[in-house]
Amino acid sequence: MKILITGGNGFVGRYVSTELKKFDHKVYSPNHNQMDCSNPLSVDKTLEKINPELIIHTAAFIMPTDKMKNNHKNIFEKNKNLNSNILKAASKKNIKNILCFGSHTMYSNDSKKNEKNILENNPPSFIEGYANSKRLLFKECQKYCTLGLNYKMLVLPSIYGPFDLKSPPKQMLNSVILRALESKKNNKRYLEIYGDLSALREYIFLPDLTDWIIKKVNFIDSLPVALNLGTNSLLSVLEYYKICSKLINIELKLDNESVKLIKDELGEFPLDCSLAQNFGWENFTSIEEGIIQTIRHIEGHYGI
Repeated sequence: MKILITGGNGFVGRYVSTELKKFDHKVYSPNHNQMDCSNPLSVDKTLEKINPELIIHTAAFIMPTDKMKNNHKNIFEKNKNLNSNILKAASKKNIKNILCFGSHTMYSNDSKKNEKNILENNPPSFIEGYANSKRLLFKECQKYCTLGLNYKMLVLPSIYGPFDLKSPPKQMLNSVILRALESKKNNKRYLEIYGDLSALREYIFLPDLTDWIIKKVNFIDSLPVALNLGTNSLLSVLEYYKICSKLINIELKLDNESVKLIKDELGEFPLDCSLAQNFGWENFTSIEEGIIQTIRHIEGHYGI
């Protein structure tokens, strides 16, 4: 199959692209200069040239949580435009299959994270621009599906796993793993802790997600418009720190003055993955094993 991946230089897009190339697929992952998703002419030109059978749409505009304040409108508009550019251009060229990446932040704090509740109430206020852009993308997928196109969305929790050190990790868990490895390499006794330690997070292991996608690329038409893929579990930020410190054998430095209390309003429900189980989804890798594999990847590729 001929597959185009947007955001191919990002953490997720790069890994998915690399793994798909191991199978009988012709994979294209243009960089920003080759295809600017915010520019409809650039998108049109790329789709005309490649004419993919499937687009895996991972590209998104995002900021660190602590910098989102007063930027929600900007984040929403940028994601709205790049998402619309991809879907509109693909539909005009009769590209029938698109797999979009959604986010757990689409759900309201007041709703259980079941697919039927995606648009119920409002998303968390601290990330509303990004969350609302994903909600709009979901609505567009619904619209195109009524026209006979297979534009589907995977709703995902936070993602961790093997990453490229050329791009500093933006994900909390990957950042903690890297800081712990660097601290130990530099003979530091402690790993410093940042953030709200009581905040609950759900993390999916990138290789598990990618393995499932590889199995389903030929069956995208059979998927529902939106499908949660997660672990059905939540851990506090402190628990993730404890697991990393234990596996890397470095002590934690819990200094109350250095811990920033960030009320992030993410709610206490993990993604409900009962529907995904009907489509072969299973959380194969435990959080401990996933962190170990990520550590081995970094040590093996970068000698840290």
